Amino acid sequence: MEERILKLESDVAHIRSDVSDLKTDVRELRGDVKKANDSIADVKREVTDSRGEMRSEFAAVRSELKLATQDVKYSSKLGVATNIISHLLISGGVLAVVARAFKWI
Repeated sequence: MEERILKLESDVAHIRSDVSDLKTDVRELRGDVKKANDSIADVKREVTDSRGEMRSEFAAVRSELKLATQDVKYSSKLGVATNIISHLLISGGVLAVVARAFKWI
């Protein structure tokens, strides 16, 4: 009977040491989890800041594109007017040559 009690006491001592080791491991894990949570919070802040910067940059690009589009529209209208005028001048020149050839002038 005493042998059994001694064995139980020995087993209980081993269980206590194992529980003590587990407590130490859990404390270390808590520290690691806290560090990981802090890192995640930092990443969230950085992403939020980057998102704001991206929005402002996109807004700037949109405004630049609007200005460029307006410039292209104005340039194309000016180009069409220039083409019409040059065609009219060329036609007038051809008509003048034809009129002179037929001795109308």
